Amino acid sequence: MKKITFLLFGILIFSSCEDWKPLELKIDWGDKPQPLYESITMKPIPGKESDLVEKLKEYNSLYHNKVEGTSAFLRFIFSGKDSGKYMWIEGPMDFNYVNENLNADGRDQYWIKNISPLIVESKTNFYRHAVPLSVFSKKEITPKAYRIIGFKFFNDNGYERAKANKIMYKFKLAEEAMESGYSKHIFYAHEVIPGDADFYVVFPLKSIAEDDNWDKNENNINDWEELASKMEEMFGDIDLIWKEWDGLVYRSESHTRIVIE
Repeated sequence: MKKITFLLFGILIFSSCEDWKPLELKIDWGDKPQPLYESITMKPIPGKESDLVEKLKEYNSLYHNKVEGTSAFLRFIFSGKDSGKYMWIEGPMDFNYVNENLNADGRDQYWIKNISPLIVESKTNFYRHAVPLSVFSKKEITPKAYRIIGFKFFNDNGYERAKANKIMYKFKLAEEAMESGYSKHIFYAHEVIPGDADFYVVFPLKSIAEDDNWDKNENNINDWEELASKMEEMFGDIDLIWKEWDGLVYRSESHTRIVIE
């Protein structure tokens, strides 16, 4: 009788496992385009770095930071791809804002006269902040640096992008469920620039010293182990999820940015 009871119990467990399926996920993108950011990456003429920063700050005070909720700011690429270059970034905004400011009096003339002579080369692109895929920490910090990892699609089509988005959304839900305490933001490039990633994962840091313990939370517990456990609990075999991810994208670049006050 006991053997029959255990056998039936085993069959019940096996049937439950067979019937178990991860939740069907639907990403809510909202009814408006995702927030837009403009980024200009510049390589300064050697010896002109301080002049460039000074002129960019003056440019921002004259022609930007006039609309509430939209800011222009500066970053220095400390290490990794494009290290030694500077970035001018403005956002969040939309293309209507960009269009309205294209012909602002004196703006282009100031750039041509005061900034262009200080740089060897530059590139411009726009990026969409994929808010539904991003993780926002409940603990407010003032970032002093950012760790950026770029990925490219093996096949950049709508179908594979949707599958990658769904995986990133699963990670977002798991990270929020475990209350990781850190932020993580996803940005998609608007234009395809040869050599650049298709999308970026951005981690705000209190300082670059946080890279010493990037894999641990404030309690010195390995976040990745806890995250993998939470992913399995919510969505099934983590190895199968990683296998699907590795079939969609590959890591193409990384760098660390320092905030310029």
